[in-house]
Amino acid sequence: MERLLKRWGLGVFLALICLWAGCSAPAGPPAPQRATLWEAPYAPGTGERPLRVVSLTPSLTETICDLGGQDLLVGVTDNDDYPPAVRHIPSVGDMYPNLELITAAKPDLVVYDSTLVSAQLQANLRRLKVPHLGLAQQNLDNLRHNLQVLGQALQLGAGAQAAQERFNSYWRRLERGRRLLPQRPRVFLAIWLQPLVSVGRSSYYHQLLELAGAQNCTAAIADPYPVLSLEGVLALRPQGIVLNFEPYPDLSQKRVWSELEAVRAGRVYHIPSSSLQRPTLRCLEGALQLQEYLVRDFGGRPQKG
Repeated sequence: MERLLKRWGLGVFLALICLWAGCSAPAGPPAPQRATLWEAPYAPGTGERPLRVVSLTPSLTETICDLGGQDLLVGVTDNDDYPPAVRHIPSVGDMYPNLELITAAKPDLVVYDSTLVSAQLQANLRRLKVPHLGLAQQNLDNLRHNLQVLGQALQLGAGAQAAQERFNSYWRRLERGRRLLPQRPRVFLAIWLQPLVSVGRSSYYHQLLELAGAQNCTAAIADPYPVLSLEGVLALRPQGIVLNFEPYPDLSQKRVWSELEAVRAGRVYHIPSSSLQRPTLRCLEGALQLQEYLVRDFGGRPQKG
């Protein structure tokens, strides 16, 4: 990631964050969504070959795999890296997918995040009558909805049901864990150190922090990924710090950072970037890991309710 930052600069770096993690509105009731399905995909089991799927968004690629559809994928992007096996699937480009490579894969369905893929590419898919499904996957409400939509579109009903059960199981565990926290500790989450990039209330990371039982120190900032100064972090007085990047630095050896109560008390938590960076089932596992740290350091007796 450091190489990307040096090569492309902060602007493109933050754009990549939006691609990897999603820039979203705060959590709330799931809003009705209409899938942009140009024409019905080829149904597995009704012809001579399985469905051929191209995914243009890493979070949707991972979700398709969670449904058991990895073998349907015939094209992904350079940014797709999980599960590891998808790295061996032919790429159709980077954050700006190549239309010719997409069509050369002869897809029965192209799946993408409609908030990330350019309007021009979407228009070209319509013009060429390439079957496509545009979904927003920017937060956990989107994810819950898309498990069912993708399961239906790809004829993976059993996989969708199993994935939904996993989602609900994680959610219930997080709800139980929050009852072990007498109060919500103030937590500062950093997704990069130089520059110091955090998460505002319109990032889906904010939803994860709240779900884990934390209070996001930068919730007052509307920018999803604000760049802060060290002095600004000092003013926030976080009780805990989450570092969501690699390599993991020792903040106790860094000037200014060592002045923070959270650092002096050893409440610096390393959650691997791969666990939180995308709104997929894995990010709920990352939220559970964070919650375990919070309960260890701030927990008490279970609350009623």
